[in-house]
Amino acid sequence: MSERNDGGPTLRDLFAGLAMMGDWAAQNAHTGEISNKVSAEDLEGRAAVYYRQADAMLAAREGA
Repeated sequence: MSERNDGGPTLRDLFAGLAMMGDWAAQNAHTGEISNKVSAEDLEGRAAVYYRQADAMLAAREGA
């Protein structure tokens, strides 16, 4: 189950956060880096990708 009733983070939120942390940790001069000048639209796009990854992880978990 990925939703909580107490307003705290869900398993989906946790998975998305872990995907974000992995992406950010892997950044370097060769793979590209997020600068402080990145647009809000770019950040929202990345966040959407992390939640898509979280959704895929939850779907895989259901199928396991």
